[in-house]
Amino acid sequence: MSSGLQIVERHARCVEILIRQDPKVASYILGAAVSLTAAQAGVASMIEVGSGRSYRSPSLRRNKINRVEDPAGRFTRISYDPTDFASATVPGDTQIGFLRVTEVDQGGVSLPAGPIVVVPVPEVWYQNTPSMILNGTAPNVDALANNLPPADAMWINFPRVIRNFSILNDSANGLAVTIGPAGSQEIIIPTAEGEHTWYELGADTISLRGVGGTAAFRIVASISNGPLI
Repeated sequence: MSSGLQIVERHARCVEILIRQDPKVASYILGAAVSLTAAQAGVASMIEVGSGRSYRSPSLRRNKINRVEDPAGRFTRISYDPTDFASATVPGDTQIGFLRVTEVDQGGVSLPAGPIVVVPVPEVWYQNTPSMILNGTAPNVDALANNLPPADAMWINFPRVIRNFSILNDSANGLAVTIGPAGSQEIIIPTAEGEHTWYELGADTISLRGVGGTAAFRIVASISNGPLI
């Protein structure tokens, strides 16, 4: 599961992404969806770029927005205008977006898609402590030993560090929540138990899965104004 994608810039008609180099990877396929639930099921492919190379979508090549020097060797850079790909299944520039990266290894084999990366609308990127409101349906998948989240749970990466985080289980099933990367243990939120809130988290990753069935949820997350570099 890829975990190296970083959104380093988001302004009107431009999303800029860096992916840290991995010698086992030959190329990266970037896809998008209009919701968390849709992204969990599978994104619509937009861009494929070779490892260590740079990509700029057609509108950015024409207008030269955000043209900067390429990083030396350690990153793959993707810069795109969401309007170049907007459709019924791919969000445009004024919509919140959900990205996933698929790594293609040196043998041409596509590995499992990485976590869902939340792309805010441009106005959110420069606010001091913006709130992001999300909803979706977590998949019904089994836990690992020791209350650890499985790889096929719904993994969500926020574009910046989460400060405060609230979640509500709207389903008739339990909702398992992990705050932090793989290796962090889950807690189970029963149905109809009300809102659960964490403060001053300092994490950018969560995972969600239904217990005994799929689980609908609602999230409010406030994020810090410092990007993860």
